[in-house]
Amino acid sequence: MNTLTLLQLRSFLSQMRHHEEEHATVTKLSALGIAMQALMDAYDSFLHLSVAAPVQVLNTYSFAVVSMLKFSLFALVEIRYLLLIWRHQHQHMFAEGWEAVRQELSRVYAQFYGALVGGLILIFIASDYLDFVALLMQAYWLPQIIHDVRHGSKNSFTHFFIFSITATRSLQFLYLWGCPAGIFDGEIYPHLPGAPSFELCLAAVLLQVMQVSLMVSQRRLGPRWFVPWLCLPHVYNYRRFLQAPPLGSECVICMLEITSEDGVQIVTTPCEHRFHVDGCKDGVSNVPKATASNVRQVMLRHAVNF
Repeated sequence: MNTLTLLQLRSFLSQMRHHEEEHATVTKLSALGIAMQALMDAYDSFLHLSVAAPVQVLNTYSFAVVSMLKFSLFALVEIRYLLLIWRHQHQHMFAEGWEAVRQELSRVYAQFYGALVGGLILIFIASDYLDFVALLMQAYWLPQIIHDVRHGSKNSFTHFFIFSITATRSLQFLYLWGCPAGIFDGEIYPHLPGAPSFELCLAAVLLQVMQVSLMVSQRRLGPRWFVPWLCLPHVYNYRRFLQAPPLGSECVICMLEITSEDGVQIVTTPCEHRFHVDGCKDGVSNVPKATASNVRQVMLRHAVNF
């Protein structure tokens, strides 16, 4: 557990460094997914401490070390990462003044620690079903998958972060509910409900394989490749077909007239402005050829105006 926790600390610090060095956007990340992992580590910290407290044996200090490392991961790293995501996703709040930021941040803290206390109460009440609760918590990649589908984003996390976090959290689950000779056998430490269970471990492995496969496929095939087209949000088609351009139409970049010979090389904005998508004609010597940067700027300006 100490080794796995240190690897998780290394993974989170590496992912946070990736955002700083590669200038990768943090707005692609799901705050809910990071919050789920933070809650998992907070529960691990509290449960290891509560297990070690009433037991007076020589190796009790090992549980205390695990609890300290898990608390460091939760309080010093994951909460900081969560606040970084929140700050980038709510930049408009800073324009409203520090009072608005303070109120919104207080609401976020209240929701998070309310979920933390509520989860501890739920675990205490439903301790006989702790195996199913632990299996449910293994779906911590699901919020990121849904976030990518909703916002059309991809490349949210690095491959190293995805695979290292998945491996370390899976190994912890497989030891607790898969090892037939684990220390949680009821002799010194309490017995885990349902342990050992091959079916539960198989379900956890299949869940992780499905989540990681979806995240990797979203990077290669697009974030919405598996969503039926009927469920996809409406996206404006800039290459919509026009039988004939209106008389007197001109490209908003090179200012030359658009003719029917241009065909599919014409892009039409929602406000009915048109321009050449692959570069403008060199028909006028004092008009520079359109670049990809010009095209993106025009599309962005007209999309915002629309």
